[in-house]
Amino acid sequence: MFGPITYCNNCGAGVQISGVYLLNVVKGSLFRVVWIYARYLGVSFLLLGSVSPAYAEPPQSNTVDKAVTKVEDLQSKASELVLKAASRLDSFFFSDRYQAWEDNKTNIRLRLNADSIGNNGTHASVEARFRIVLPGADGRFSLVGNDEDDDGLDSTSNDFTDESSVAIRYIGVQRENWGTTYDLGLRVRDSKVSTFLRGNVRRVYALGEHWAGRSENRFYWYTDTGFRNDARQYFERRLSKDLFFRSRSRLQWFEEEDGIFPEQRFTLYQRLDGKSALAYEALAEIIPASRTPFKQSNIINSSNRYNHAQLRLRYRRNVKWPWFFVEVWPTVALVEERDYELTKAIRLRFEVVFGNVPKNALKLDE
Repeated sequence: MFGPITYCNNCGAGVQISGVYLLNVVKGSLFRVVWIYARYLGVSFLLLGSVSPAYAEPPQSNTVDKAVTKVEDLQSKASELVLKAASRLDSFFFSDRYQAWEDNKTNIRLRLNADSIGNNGTHASVEARFRIVLPGADGRFSLVGNDEDDDGLDSTSNDFTDESSVAIRYIGVQRENWGTTYDLGLRVRDSKVSTFLRGNVRRVYALGEHWAGRSENRFYWYTDTGFRNDARQYFERRLSKDLFFRSRSRLQWFEEEDGIFPEQRFTLYQRLDGKSALAYEALAEIIPASRTPFKQSNIINSSNRYNHAQLRLRYRRNVKWPWFFVEVWPTVALVEERDYELTKAIRLRFEVVFGNVPKNALKLDE
């Protein structure tokens, strides 16, 4: 719960293109893309907002049925608008034959998080993660937002920072056991906008009869803070039909920060039934001071980096509709900010999925 150009100076026949001009063109195109997408998404939110509960009298059964039907209809309409937005955005890109990833489908996840951390009070945050696949481009291009931890492990340090990102993703090499993608995007951090480039590479491989390995690396360049690297190593094994184990080792480096920030996490996932799942997690990490969840007034030992050790449960349940989920995360931790005193915390999360609801939406391990 505590826990993210080289410009061409002589392109073509004697044509001079300045770095500032090219950067302005890139930013203008991205803002245009985001604006078209936001118009459709805004209409979706207005549709959902038109549903308001009645408090005057206890509802009769037929009234409840009508309300449920209305909510389902509105969610369906909102999902249709999301898919239409993807089609509209596709007009910005050329179409070329390409084999897309199997899970490369359009969907948007809206999350409302409520956190209570001992000695630090409560905190509420709204999170939007999305992937808008551009159909006419045959899956080569997509618009992605806030996908820093898109492996499902949800390192939550970023929840306490004012940071969001949106990027246009190009799928490069894609093979059965390895692949690459490239992102060009915008980041909003502490009310400041910057441009970034990101290269992503992933390789999966078998380790004997029962184990699998996965190596990933993300390399960033930001116009305001410079370079960043995020390397992750996974070891995974399915123990039974309903049990799955994963180890994640992670090393992060930031040009703007001092040193390397490691993380080690062990997670055991358990499928309880068709509507609920549970994750048991043990985590040790070092984070930069800029990503601490504690208010400055509540920090006992001030430093530029902090050690965290945590034990937590993550319970996720599908409620009523296939696109609505609730999660509860009870956590105990030893944190350097509080001089390693035992700290208790809990998170309550509500999540709504628009567009294509993933078949594995219930799973905590994907």
